[in-house]
Amino acid sequence: MGTKQIGLTSQTILALIPSIITQFIAFFRIKKYKEGILISLGLLGASIYIQTFFTFPYGLIPVIPVTIVIPVYYVRKWTRQFNDNLNYTSKISSTVIQDDLSDINKEQNTRSLKILKERLARGDISKEEYLYLKKEFE
Repeated sequence: MGTKQIGLTSQTILALIPSIITQFIAFFRIKKYKEGILISLGLLGASIYIQTFFTFPYGLIPVIPVTIVIPVYYVRKWTRQFNDNLNYTSKISSTVIQDDLSDINKEQNTRSLKILKERLARGDISKEEYLYLKKEFE
């Protein structure tokens, strides 16, 4: 399959670092990079907007928590969804494979019984041998 589960802790750490690059990496790993870019750009715009109303150090008070909390929330939420979807897909794949193998075994057993009946009809095997071998294929 090639895709594996992604650790929630490592994703949270990437999202906690107040850097667009690390947050983008976290979004990219769960295939939500478009949404991550939109969130990052939205937060950047909100940060600039807030900075216009407050002087430099005071504008950071509301900006820093928001620019960390929102990406962390979405990274954690989407990582859980990604892993759950991966588990669900894996379960479906294994069920389909088991069903296919079961069908193949049934077909092989049907062919084997047909050959067994033909050998009995030709006299290649006795009735006792036939009954013994028939149990093996049923």
